Amino acid sequence: MLLRKWRTNSKQLDLLWQQEGVETEFSETSATDLKPPIKVLGLAWDSEKDLIYFDPNDLLKFMSRKTESKRFILSVVGRIFDPIGILGPFVIKLKCLLQDLWTLGVDWDSELPPKLRHKWQQWSSEAEGLTEIKIPRFYLGDVDQELSSVDIHCFSDASKSAYGTILYLRFVTCNNKIETSFICSKSRVAPLKSLTLPRLELTAALLSARLAKQVSSCLKFNANIYYWTDSLISYYWICGDSSAFKPYIKNRVQEIQLLSDPSQWGHCPGKDNPADLISRGTSAVKLAQNELWWHGPPWLKLAPDHWPNRQRDILDSELCSEELEYRSSVHVAVTQQRESLVDINRFSSLKKLLKVTAWVFRFVNNARIVNKSMNFYITADEIQNAEYFWLKYVQYEFYSAEILTLKRNEQLRCSSEIKSLVPHLGEDNLLNELLDGCLKQTYALAKSILLSFPDTVNLQNYLLLGNMNELVIVAYLQL
Repeated sequence: MLLRKWRTNSKQLDLLWQQEGVETEFSETSATDLKPPIKVLGLAWDSEKDLIYFDPNDLLKFMSRKTESKRFILSVVGRIFDPIGILGPFVIKLKCLLQDLWTLGVDWDSELPPKLRHKWQQWSSEAEGLTEIKIPRFYLGDVDQELSSVDIHCFSDASKSAYGTILYLRFVTCNNKIETSFICSKSRVAPLKSLTLPRLELTAALLSARLAKQVSSCLKFNANIYYWTDSLISYYWICGDSSAFKPYIKNRVQEIQLLSDPSQWGHCPGKDNPADLISRGTSAVKLAQNELWWHGPPWLKLAPDHWPNRQRDILDSELCSEELEYRSSVHVAVTQQRESLVDINRFSSLKKLLKVTAWVFRFVNNARIVNKSMNFYITADEIQNAEYFWLKYVQYEFYSAEILTLKRNEQLRCSSEIKSLVPHLGEDNLLNELLDGCLKQTYALAKSILLSFPDTVNLQNYLLLGNMNELVIVAYLQL
């Protein structure tokens, strides 16, 4: 396609085009004559003053039909072409009105409810003020000096009705002159599904991070990016660990932290947040006169030392604790059954059991020693060690909790079945019963060792009762 109808704000270039025969937008006029603005999809460019603005003439002509229906309002929204969001706070009011119509289930061509009709008529009467809204086409304005630094400052805010973000370009010249200019904005109607205000604030922050990523990729120079929010809760979420929150918060914080670094975020007062205009909306006339919207907060033109404190401590009372993900930690204590080296059920004689056990222990000891002496007989000490092993084995199988409690020098629980026997640990770490009365007199020199014989276990399986002359065993039967 051959491009035609060229237009420039340079009079020298316009004159050169006419001399070369290049067709311009107004070829029939002189290069020195004032030329009317050129319009593209409702956006107008005043090439003489190098300003961009929205021309509402066609929109006002369409709205003069005085039709009041949901279909007509949707048509009006579709006729507003605002790619960089200069009309965001004014247009969002109409979008919220359209959402209210959907919520109430109003038919396409039905009359508007009285309350919504009043909102529509108020917005229509304010549309004429759109002619007052104009911004410079060039971000740097009339600055012709070399720049020493360039920053992008992103502000986000939300309300129950809408949320959005706005971006500013802050540049410092070599003469330390600081200027700011409007870049773009994005506005969204809050979803019909009810969300808490902190969640909406976080969603606005995500929109801010996405838009900043898109804008920075289009710039041909490197710029430092700063993000600002007036929500302490969302600021805490962004700077915190995303895994500590519920999925809605977690997913958005993860994307924000992917697009930006938490150190780039800061908290600013609500009165200094220009995105607040998007969240609550305003009229076209007030928007045109609002310096906060077009140039950002006053401290943007000051040195960073005068900016709000970016590292702010969060108090527990300021947090939204219901968004924290409470995780239940289940600790499973698995009690492993102690397996003996010898199967006691295979023996009917205590002497044979102890002898076999002693042989097993000797084999284990010999396997650990390289130079070992050979002895073909089991000694009395080895038999005694085997006996001690089986006594300790039985006690740990049934009274391990009591043994551990006594080792900590603590009192047994009332639920313990042997508490009434006043057990204690001897020097050999075996669980003994405190004898009293005639039993103590009868066995003054004896040692009482506590064992258990459950109903499900045959008594003969525990052979420790047999052939023990110096050992008195108290069998505590389960009740």
